[in-house]
Amino acid sequence: MKKKALFFVASFCFALLMSEKVMASDGNRNGITTCTEEVFDVLSLEVDYLYWKGGVFLMNKSPLSSFDNYKAIFNGYNIPQIEIDYPVGKMVSPLGQKYQPLWLLVDDKLYLGDIYFYALSDESAKKEKFPRGEQYKELEQLTGVPFDKNSSFKKEDLPIGEKGVMPADWFDGVILVKERRGESENLEKWKTTPYYKLEFKKGKLQSVSKIEDGKVQTPKQQMYL
Repeated sequence: MKKKALFFVASFCFALLMSEKVMASDGNRNGITTCTEEVFDVLSLEVDYLYWKGGVFLMNKSPLSSFDNYKAIFNGYNIPQIEIDYPVGKMVSPLGQKYQPLWLLVDDKLYLGDIYFYALSDESAKKEKFPRGEQYKELEQLTGVPFDKNSSFKKEDLPIGEKGVMPADWFDGVILVKERRGESENLEKWKTTPYYKLEFKKGKLQSVSKIEDGKVQTPKQQMYL
């Protein structure tokens, strides 16, 4: 009887340990969100970038998350999977996602400017895979919103694709953002920099809260430092 009890306890502990490992490795990519207004958890960030106020910011939520299966929309294009461990605070490792949405916040309005494919960083490779701009058509079909090629944004300052920008009219909610870590910026110093709570309604910025003293949680593995 004691052996059965010990076996049960051991099995339970092992299952709990494995569960914690999954949470630590995948963050909110498995529906687990640990990034809150009180704790900016780097492990729970999305791969998306936000271009805002002359800087590039990490994001805890993708505006595309309003749509089911948004991470898999390019799975049918046979794009190679790239897995890279990026330094903490500079970029988020894709963990199975093949593309990175690049967002713009201009005049208090949120736009999708372009998308970056990890395995198609060369422009000729991207053209070969999407000769007629199919990547933009996929996003238009997903969101129901067309790209606007007539936008007056300065392309040299912002990541804007050949089809223009897509206004994120569908998006309601809150996103936490933090400016990405500089090339030579110390990790501990970066953790003390403020992050922001952005609230949107139909893609329009409603409020901005600067969080100066919020806790920043980062992975402990030495490989990330």
